[in-house]
Amino acid sequence: MKYLLSCILIAQFFIGVCQLTVNDIPPGIMDGADAVLLFDKGEFTITEDDHAFFKVKQRIAILNGEGKNRFAVKALGYDRLIKVKSFKAELFDQFGKSIKQLKKSEIQDVSAISGFSIYEDNRLKVADLRHAEYPFIVEFEFELEYKYLYHIPNWRLLPGDEVGVMISTFKITSPMEYEPRYKVMNIEDRSRRSESDGQVVIEFAYENLKPIISEPHKPKNVRPEIVCSSSKFRFEDYEGDLSTWESFGHFQNSLNNGLDNLPVATARKMRELTEPYTTTEDKARVIYNYLQENTRYVSIQLGIGGWQPFSNSIVDEYGYGDCKALSFYTQSLLKSVGIESHYTIVYSGSGGAPELDPNFSNTQFNHVILCVPNKGDTLWLECTSQTNPFGYAGRFTGNRDVLLVTKNGGKLARTPYYPPEVNTQTTTALIDVDNNFNSAANVSISYAGLQYENRNIDYVSNQGEDDQGQWIQKNLVVPGFQMTDFEMNNNRDIIPSVDLNVKFSSTKLFNSVGNRYFIQPNLFTRETYVPDRDSDRKFDISINMGYMDSDSLVFNIPEQLRPEFLPEPTTIESEFGSYSSSMSFANGILTYVRKVMIKDGTFDKEKYDAFRNFRKSIVRADKQKIAFLKKT
Repeated sequence: MKYLLSCILIAQFFIGVCQLTVNDIPPGIMDGADAVLLFDKGEFTITEDDHAFFKVKQRIAILNGEGKNRFAVKALGYDRLIKVKSFKAELFDQFGKSIKQLKKSEIQDVSAISGFSIYEDNRLKVADLRHAEYPFIVEFEFELEYKYLYHIPNWRLLPGDEVGVMISTFKITSPMEYEPRYKVMNIEDRSRRSESDGQVVIEFAYENLKPIISEPHKPKNVRPEIVCSSSKFRFEDYEGDLSTWESFGHFQNSLNNGLDNLPVATARKMRELTEPYTTTEDKARVIYNYLQENTRYVSIQLGIGGWQPFSNSIVDEYGYGDCKALSFYTQSLLKSVGIESHYTIVYSGSGGAPELDPNFSNTQFNHVILCVPNKGDTLWLECTSQTNPFGYAGRFTGNRDVLLVTKNGGKLARTPYYPPEVNTQTTTALIDVDNNFNSAANVSISYAGLQYENRNIDYVSNQGEDDQGQWIQKNLVVPGFQMTDFEMNNNRDIIPSVDLNVKFSSTKLFNSVGNRYFIQPNLFTRETYVPDRDSDRKFDISINMGYMDSDSLVFNIPEQLRPEFLPEPTTIESEFGSYSSSMSFANGILTYVRKVMIKDGTFDKEKYDAFRNFRKSIVRADKQKIAFLKKT
């Protein structure tokens, strides 16, 4: 009955669809919203095992500038496997009166080729309906033709934060033998399935979805969404079955078969290079170094080439390839010296990746790396980078589910997790202060684990001195900082680090007020971040990266000064981490010691105030100063 009422409601709305205005938005749907989808209707129709059509019509109320920038411009990507059959765009005022309908010539057609790509046919059709007076309404209607079913678009019920939805419907129509699978995420499953004349129809209908408001440390992947995936399909000359992770792996193997044509001379060279070594790790390291010295990354995105590597002989001859080709090439280099490895499909990015459901295989990936079994100490190789440390997954591919493509098909695994005690920043410094309050300092900072990537120091450490010097000037924010010398060393180990040594002078470490001289001894690693207040927290607290900082600073203070008082040591213990700092003074030497540990993980939303207070306490402690008086 509930579903029937929903369908009746939807039918009533679509009868007068062009008349929906801002005034029709129900209470609560607009609260905190930048835009509201008055309706969002999608139909995905599969006609054959390699052919489908995707029709969408949506009408969106734009409420402010943020909504305009996010939703008043529609871009449709296409290539030789996806064709834009039709695209319409129309602008209305808030009362539903038409202002402008874009002509075909007003819809831009632009290249979407990335700067590092040499083979790519991606293009965009862009409709721009941005308007100056709020609120206003935009309407987009388009149809895409898919010439493959390897990937089926998901249906995002809420296409972002601060967006409300009045009506959202999605229908999948398919021959029974090619019926796709689906999974409803973060909302009640309201699907209805029916069969007729060998066809399957799956329908979804939702109404009055309130906006999800952005929150500090909100977990990812909390928006309601219908995730879709093929079962049986054909992709150009290849037949596949994505109904299980195992069958997914078999399909990828079929794409890779016949491309392992590593030249005999290269295989012989690999055996010669690795002959002095006995362990899998040492041999793999030598081959990885060879890869980095002899190849470079380019993007290849032509047709099935978006999922299939090109042959080893091409990589070997020309010295370039995309993530698929370079990973497959490295796999063959390793195979030539008797080392087994697995072509590994992953969703990459520093923001993390969706969890993979063992019971629902799909194609939510964007990158390929290589997995090398090593007697319980698995090695993970990023084959596209000429500078990445051997075996380091880092923020880009670390701590997430991946699909190993083995000879027995696909198998889920997980890349390395980097705990807080591995992600360290260790600072030591000696600062000499003369009678005129001029300071000369020698500081050493080591960035290790995931902190190896702090503010791109891993990249800068491979650049020239000018870039390195600019990085130091920007990131060592010390009063009156005047650098006199520096050295930056990149230690490309499995747990990598960058060691930075800097000498500098300053005339501004001390501030005077009357006969008092103040210094803030925590010069290098002050915490400043406190999350915003959130009195109506909706989601749990997610902390993606844990870390540990350790500081030990020694100041040689002029004999004319004595401390007026020393702040008491600070100790903060919390389920979110810990903090301690202390100052001591003896024989003209001020010593400052600080340690902080932040835990990663997910914490109950009811503890948000405690989390915020923990951060506030650290910031407050890091601001502590010590006052000196001149001796009389």
